[in-house]
Amino acid sequence: MRALASYIMRGRLHAISAAVGFMGLSLIFPLFSYISAATVALVTLRLGWRETLTVTGGALLATAAVTGIALGDPGVGASFALVVWLPIIVLAFVLRQTMSLPITLVVAASLGALGVLAVYAGVDDPAGWWRETVIKVIQTQIIDTAGLDSEQAETWHVALDQMANVMTGIVVAWFVLSSVLSLLLARWWQAMLYNPGGFRKEFYQLRLGKTLAMVALVLMLISLLPLDKVAAVSKDIVIVLVLLYMLQGLAVVHASVAARRVNAVWLVALYFVLMVVPMVVAFAGLLDTWVELRNRVRPTQS
Repeated sequence: MRALASYIMRGRLHAISAAVGFMGLSLIFPLFSYISAATVALVTLRLGWRETLTVTGGALLATAAVTGIALGDPGVGASFALVVWLPIIVLAFVLRQTMSLPITLVVAASLGALGVLAVYAGVDDPAGWWRETVIKVIQTQIIDTAGLDSEQAETWHVALDQMANVMTGIVVAWFVLSSVLSLLLARWWQAMLYNPGGFRKEFYQLRLGKTLAMVALVLMLISLLPLDKVAAVSKDIVIVLVLLYMLQGLAVVHASVAARRVNAVWLVALYFVLMVVPMVVAFAGLLDTWVELRNRVRPTQS
């Protein structure tokens, strides 16, 4: 990773080639899009908006040229790249200007909330739209052809039908989380090259603040009330906020494990819990806002 970060920072052509190369690889392995976005974010964090415009502009032209040759449509690659790069540029610029990871994540949450509102402004019934598109395809093409008995099939149909009610929040949260993870990768690269150990300290101290926590709790309450579309919008925004509080929960556990110098098996257990019951980690992050869990852990004396 250090070699890759060093390569990106050697000059414009290196940064452009990395952004375009990993964007191309993401068509085969989607996770490479995170590295492409992190490349652009690293340029923004280190060199500012002028260099970012130059690198991003060159990378967009190169991406359009490659997809034009390969697919016959230069707009496809350029549009996808812009969707991936634009949010990360905004977040990286905010982080560069404020030097505050919590403020940057609040901006990410705000962008997610705007995304949810935009969906509801453009679609009369988002849940119904999901049922008629993605959910219906899953039901007819996968569930109905899987050879399940009637009871199992009905269980899946009910679960998918319920999922349609929160699909907007899930999709928007995925976009927000993708941008945040790419930003954290870029921040790690930056620290690795110019401030060794700085990212660990910054992440361990992550706390999103009481204002956002109060907003999250209010939206949770509203989402439980019989308020139709208002409750639906609140529920989808809460999903976005839960993902961000999962990051604070991870910071709490990582900082506590480091302070106590306990076996790394605890981190393995943490990520297992995260996969099985992610709300537990998110609750720890939310609770830390008021209780300050990290300050209650006594460091182990060497």
